Amino acid sequence: MRIFYNPDYAASEYAFDTTRKSALVRASLDRSPLVNVEFADPADLYDETGRIIGMMHGPRYVDAVRTGEPPKLAQSNGFPWDPTMYRMALAHSAGVVAGAREAIATGSNAGTLSSGLHHAKRWHGDGFCTFNGIAAAVIDTLARDHGARVAVLDFDAHCGGGTDDLVGTLEDVVHIDLHTDAFDHYPTRPGSWSGTAETADEYMSAVTEGLAFMLDAHNERPFDLCIYNAGVDPIDEAFIDGSDLSIRDNLVAMAVTRREIPTVFTLAGGYTGENLNADQLVDLHRTTIAAFSTRAAQRVTN
Repeated sequence: MRIFYNPDYAASEYAFDTTRKSALVRASLDRSPLVNVEFADPADLYDETGRIIGMMHGPRYVDAVRTGEPPKLAQSNGFPWDPTMYRMALAHSAGVVAGAREAIATGSNAGTLSSGLHHAKRWHGDGFCTFNGIAAAVIDTLARDHGARVAVLDFDAHCGGGTDDLVGTLEDVVHIDLHTDAFDHYPTRPGSWSGTAETADEYMSAVTEGLAFMLDAHNERPFDLCIYNAGVDPIDEAFIDGSDLSIRDNLVAMAVTRREIPTVFTLAGGYTGENLNADQLVDLHRTTIAAFSTRAAQRVTN
């Protein structure tokens, strides 16, 4: 299974989990590799992804991320602007595009160590997200195959309002969103699903319900791609722990494997703080990767 990463993911001068943890995960996997995982570089898709970003986001916003002017717009993602911000955000988005293409080409699983994606909207950044690489991968997939259908499965702790803003009206996109925090709340559109939870039992029940909705939609008309925004930040809620997230990710990986849905995952949310140090955060993201690498190997043997 290929996972996409480039050092540009961590190029931003601002040191924050979104701009640093991809490098920590990569270093961890170099020290202690997972079976059936190899790295690939999305840099060859920077130019193509840049063109998608230029069409998808407003030109004034893209220019602001490039130049830092006007400062309020350039920093609407919540980070202090610096000259490396554009390349950092471009790299994270290119990783999702590359991972989506890889999943479709192989009919299996792929990943990217990308984060800072699903809150970015057409005209501005938001919630530590600069460019919406999830939406970019959706647009790229539909442009390359006009009959394609895409599921966006977003289990980050927060609502994927930016993704909804950019591709939520496309009839070939089904958005499944489970959140534990209403930040970036958006109205559920016809044909999509949104859920929340306040206890561990409710959370695991909602995971099952969201997956069932996706698989029912797949039965009606098969998905050519699933983009799984695999945030581990639900652990910030007192009722969610690492074992819950491990079960969640294995359920997702098992579901897409059984239905032979090509899938790319992203790291999405996950933050250090009083209850989570950097090593623990890396371990949570490794659990996601392990779930999908194991199922990718099963796809090959089956």
